[in-house]
Amino acid sequence: MALRRRKMVGTGVSRLRTMPLPVGAFGVPPVSGYVAWYDAMDASSLTFSDGRVSQWSDKSGNGNHLVQATAASQPNYGLTNLNGLPAVGFDGANDNLSCATVTSSDRTFSWFAAMAVHSLNDISTVVGSGGGTGGLELRITSNTPGDGHIIINKAGISTLSETSSSVVATASNPFVVAACLSDTDITLYANRLSETDSNSTTFTSSRTLLVAFERTGGSRFARSHMGELIGYDSTIGSTDALKIIDYLMAKWGIV
Repeated sequence: MALRRRKMVGTGVSRLRTMPLPVGAFGVPPVSGYVAWYDAMDASSLTFSDGRVSQWSDKSGNGNHLVQATAASQPNYGLTNLNGLPAVGFDGANDNLSCATVTSSDRTFSWFAAMAVHSLNDISTVVGSGGGTGGLELRITSNTPGDGHIIINKAGISTLSETSSSVVATASNPFVVAACLSDTDITLYANRLSETDSNSTTFTSSRTLLVAFERTGGSRFARSHMGELIGYDSTIGSTDALKIIDYLMAKWGIV
């Protein structure tokens, strides 16, 4: 994205030059219809309690705010970052956020996140499921330390889709991870690389969305920092998925 600015040249003749916009000078996501949008670059969307994040407000206009009332489980902000930009940081011990008004168990849902994981020696959940086993879980796995595969799980039960070694996330490096689910397929992305698996397993319905926590009753929390999270209550096709991914990569300086 570029901005055309007028510059005085020579004897006062005005000429247009194309100059890059600063990082962060971006508008809304390029594909409409999102039901949840959390943007850590917009500090006004965050509510703090003793310096920690008690609410990450939804910028979609739907009021699907992420919250955490327990002080010990509230993530930090700005202590970790993505390419020098502020992010919401989760400690891997108990930090997490949740939203009771967005389901995490719909087979026609799509999630996009700009984030980084601190280590691949644990399981880093992007979004998980309240209410115990049976709900959707999107995570970066370390079944083999350093693995970095992206996985969709039926939480606490079985793996439904997992990327190969060519589509992985790496520790400490910012990346965009995405999952687009239909009734019959699951497509997973790491930046612009993708894989699609055929799978029609249903999830247990009406589960609270968890961020950075695998599931209620589970014990694994993400050691990660997140810059942006966008959710759609629909299956996003590959053309639109890449538009969203390109938007996030450009905004957060991810290459």
